Amino acid sequence: MTGGVTASARATSQYATTTGNLTARMALHSYGTNPHGWFGWLGERLPLGGDVLEVGAGTGELWQRVSHPGRLILTDFSPAMCARLREVPGAGVLRCDAARLPFRAGSVDAVIANSMLYHLDDPDAALRDFARVLRPQVLISATRGSR
Repeated sequence: MTGGVTASARATSQYATTTGNLTARMALHSYGTNPHGWFGWLGERLPLGGDVLEVGAGTGELWQRVSHPGRLILTDFSPAMCARLREVPGAGVLRCDAARLPFRAGSVDAVIANSMLYHLDDPDAALRDFARVLRPQVLISATRGSR
C-alpha cells in the first residue's frame, strides 16, 4: 500500500476503463537497447503446443508478436482490457482475479504474468495459484516492474 491506496485500487484507477494508459507505458519499451526483446525471448521458450494462460494480459501485445498453435487463454481484471483481448485471434478471454483463477489444478502448460504482479495486493497468493493451475514440469514466466 502506498499513501493509503492499495495496489489493486491504483491499478483499477489506471486501467479499468481504458487501454490508453497501458499502451503509453508499453511505448516506452520501444526505446530499449536490447536487440532481442522480451517478446522474442519468451516466444522461444513457450511450449510448441498445449495450453498457455496469460494472466494480466492487458492489450494482448505479446500475441501480436508471438504465435502459439495450442490453446491460448488470456485473462485480465479490467473490462476495457478484456474487450481489447477479444481481438486476439483464437484466444479465449476471461475477466478474473489473478489470485483466484477459475481453472482446475494442473490444467495448463504455461503461465505468463508480465509486469503485473506489482498491481496485486497479494502477489504471493497469485504465484501460488499460478503454480496450482500448472501441470508438472512446465513453464512459468513472471516479470515484475516498478516496486
